[in-house]
Order: sequence, then C-alpha cells, then structure tokens
Amino acid sequence: MMASAMRGFSRIGIALVLILNAAAEDKVFLKGSSVPTTGVILGMEKNQIYVQIGEAGTTGLALANVDRVEMAIPDSVTKGIQDAEAGKDAAAIATLDPTVTNFLGLPVSWMEDALLQLAQSYLAIQDWSNALERFSQLRTIYPQSPKLDMALAGESLALYQLKQFDAARKELETLFQSHSTEMALTADQNKALSRASVLLGKCYLVAKQDDKALEAFLSATTLYYLDSDAVAEAQFQSALLFEKINKLPRARGQLEDLIQEHPLSPLVADAKKKLESLPKIEKSPL
Repeated sequence: MMASAMRGFSRIGIALVLILNAAAEDKVFLKGSSVPTTGVILGMEKNQIYVQIGEAGTTGLALANVDRVEMAIPDSVTKGIQDAEAGKDAAAIATLDPTVTNFLGLPVSWMEDALLQLAQSYLAIQDWSNALERFSQLRTIYPQSPKLDMALAGESLALYQLKQFDAARKELETLFQSHSTEMALTADQNKALSRASVLLGKCYLVAKQDDKALEAFLSATTLYYLDSDAVAEAQFQSALLFEKINKLPRARGQLEDLIQEHPLSPLVADAKKKLESLPKIEKSPL
C-alpha cells in the first residue's frame, strides 16, 4: 500500500532527497499533538506530506491535519536564489523548479520564497506562461503569504505580455482595491504597487482610457515611488499623456524630473529628445 501511495516519487528522487538531507531532522506537528513526526520530508503529493522515518519506512501525513512544519532550507533553494540574484535566471530555474515542484504546498516560508523567485526568473527569461503558472500557485496555495502583492503584480505582468489585457487590468484593480484603506505599506509592497501602477496605466492605454491611464502613472510618481525604474517609466508615460492633452508645462515637468531624479534610467535619452521637441514655454512679461 505504501509503495502505491509513493508511486509519484521515483527511487532515484527519494535517494537524492535522503542524501541531501542526511543530517537533517524535519518535524511535522499534527493538530492537537505536541509530539512531532520526525524524519526526512521527501516531498508533497496529493495534499500528503511524505516523511521517511529512519528504518521504519515512509508515512504520509494529510496536510489538512498538519499544524506546522519545521524543515531547513534546502541547499538547492539557497543556490537557486543566489543564481537569480547574480542574473543567472536559467540556472536558477534549473535548480529551483524540481525542488519547488517536489515540495509544492509544504507550509514553510522558504517555499514561498522559492516559488516567488522561480516565477520571477521565468519572467526574466520571458517565459510568460510558466511565470503565470508559478505566480498563480503562490497566490492560491499560499493565500496568507506576505508576498501576495508581488505575486499578483507578477501574474498581471505575465497576463499583459500574453496579451490578456482585460484579465491583467482586473487583477490589478483588485490589488489596488485591497490597499484602498491601508495607510502604511512595507517597502516590498510599495515597490510592487509602483510596478503595478505602471502596468495598470498601460492596460488603460490599450483600452483607450487615457484619463485612467494618467491617474495610474501619476500614482507611481507620488504614492508608490520606491521602485526607481517604475517611477521613471511612469514619468515618461505621463509626460506623453500631458502632451497629448496640451498640458505642456506638466509634460516638461515630468521629463525634467525623470532626467534629474533618474540619471541612470535607459529612458533618459528618450526623455531628452522629447523635451527638446516640446514647444518652448514663453514667460509672460512683467
């Protein structure tokens, strides 16, 4: 029976997990019990946590009965995140994807970190479909995660790149609605909302709703301003919209702010060209 329950795990996969975690002692605490099940967690399958308990064999524990899990961060997760931080996203994916797939659903914080990084690495290599899948998993499997804003922003970007503009817009509107009465944001939330504001503005542009697009871009320059790249793009996009409605002083102001505040932005060259093309504003004589 146990062999049947474990058919999703290959013998090679189990052996590899045991080797990598030979010195580890994972603990699974069941609800209503202070005595944990101790051993090596092999992985997740069909809402069951499978644990190798010494020579006693393998047991499956229903996730619904689990109170908490203690498991050290696997070396593969640490390495994968380090690869991503070094710009080696393909290597990060190769390292993280098998681990995330094996432990998906395990209630430990490092799984949320690994899943988010995996999704972001898929974004980095422009694999929009896999990015969408992984961001969606983070939102649905870990609904209480503090990383939900980043997951929703990333999921919306993947939808936008897949040209599912209405779906991206609706998710972004839901995101901002959830923060409509929130006074304080963490730095990560602010950055996520900054990027989301720019993306929402682009969605409104596609829908030819320029007024809403301008409002979204301006919110990235005033309310959610911790992501420098997003703010620079918001300043450039808002300048184009101000020019379109003939508010040239506002257009010039956005471009000048971009050049001064974000001198390393790749948009600086375009901002300078646009600034030069705008009509000069003549000062009224005293």
